[in-house]
Amino acid sequence: MFSAQSFAWCSVGFAVLAAALWAASALVNLPVVRSTYDGIDGLEPFQAAIKKAARLNMLAAASAAISALCQAVSLAL
Repeated sequence: MFSAQSFAWCSVGFAVLAAALWAASALVNLPVVRSTYDGIDGLEPFQAAIKKAARLNMLAAASAAISALCQAVSLAL
């Protein structure tokens, strides 16, 4: 049905996807948060950027996990 080589290529594909997602996560621009006498100003854009980076990290980690599983299956076959 599936060969070891197909799982090996699947592992490579997901590893490349994980690397690309982590690179995109590193390039997320974090806006400056200013402190004023009334409190902290500009927190909403900062929180949105952190959420975007966290989402990209989550997808990258999932891709790396799938890559590892594919690699383990290819070794077992």
